[in-house]
Formats: sequence, C-alpha cells, structure tokens
Amino acid sequence: MSKQLRLLGLAILAIFAISAIATATASAESPELLPVKEGRKFNSKNETGSTAVLLATAGGEIRCTEATNKGEFTGPTLGNVELDFHGCTTNKGTTKCNSLGDSAELILIPGAGFHLVDVLLSNVLHLGILILLPALLVHLECGMLLILVLGDVIGEANGLKSLEKASKATFLFTPEKSGVQGERFCMEPKAVCEPGGIATEFLLKSVFKKSEELASEEVNDIVEFLNAKNEPEEVEIHF
Repeated sequence: MSKQLRLLGLAILAIFAISAIATATASAESPELLPVKEGRKFNSKNETGSTAVLLATAGGEIRCTEATNKGEFTGPTLGNVELDFHGCTTNKGTTKCNSLGDSAELILIPGAGFHLVDVLLSNVLHLGILILLPALLVHLECGMLLILVLGDVIGEANGLKSLEKASKATFLFTPEKSGVQGERFCMEPKAVCEPGGIATEFLLKSVFKKSEELASEEVNDIVEFLNAKNEPEEVEIHF
C-alpha cells in the first residue's frame, strides 16, 4: 500500500472519529425550549377525572382533588412556579389538610423553581421537569398534625418527541412504590444532574414528629405553554 493511500485511510478514520464525537456531544446537550422569548409562561392542571397524591409515605398520603400550577420561564430551560393544590385531605378524606395559614383543604407552595432535564427511561431519552421546592420548608397542617415537606421531585413528559412542536405536554409524576418516587436521577444538564461529576439523587421527603422519611408524588400534570399575553403558543423542545 502506498504512503498516500495509508494517509488517506488515516484521514477517513479521523473524520469518522470526529463525527462520532460530535454526534455524542449533540445527543448530550441540555434540553432547550425554542424560540427563546422573555415572558413565556405556562399553566398546568391535573388530568380530568384524576386526583393528585401530593404526598405519600409508607404511613399514609395526602390526596387533592385538583392541582393547578402557574409558572414562568426565566431562561430556555428554567424558571419559577407556584404549586396550588385544592381539596386536600388525608386519612381517606376524614381530615382536611392545608398549608400553614391557608384555608382548609388548600395547599399553596409559592417560590418553587423548575428546570427542564433529560431523563433516561428504559434506554429511551425523555424530557423531564425537575421541581425544586423552596429553600424554606413547606409546612402542612392536617388536623392537629404538622408535617414538613422538603426535597425535589422529577416528572417525565409523556408522548413528547424532541424537535416536535406542541402547545401542551403531559408530565407524569409516578411513584415506584408508596413513599419512593419512580424517577430520581437525570442526565442533562450536567451542572444540575451531575455536579462535580457525581449523579445527584433527587428525593422528596416528609418530616413528622422529627422523624424523616421518603415520600412520593403522583399526578398526571397537563402543561399548556403561553406567551407573554397568556395566550396558548406552540413551542419546540430539544432534548
């Protein structure tokens, strides 16, 4: 084989290697909502006919008849959200629950954040949303009981394809079992999912009488994307 042919072969191999690296890098990019616009918002509501399990532990659960959330993007992948739960009770509906200082059966969680993330389910990449509860603990009253809620929770988009335009998306918050969330890890962005190269496990927890235990949330959340005028708007999400 001539020297020129060997050099040509090496060049072709180098091109394939660079192409493979570029493809891997592209597939590992952070999710992004396009087009990027200031003031983009969203509303969400639990699926019609379903209840929202706000908090489930091994010992019981808080169920709500309605979950309505309002959020605003502060960037292509992150923003702030207020979580509102209505008709909340525990002990199979016999005890009313509310956030501290709010009306009976009303739980309000302002000041939460969110981040779009990539999650891997059965070796298939899905868009996920990571809900970051406020730094101040969430205090819930259920009758004479005081429960603290802390931590974070991940939901995954159902039926949404990357690069597909949509004005709505359904995010599923699904427990693996009572008290343990099904999705606890994400892949991208690395700064959120794997800071310092170590995978972060995102867990929801509750504290009752100084005893901390794992908790989970179960709700099918239908999200509608809005423009700055609160009108429905199609977006394109890359993940």
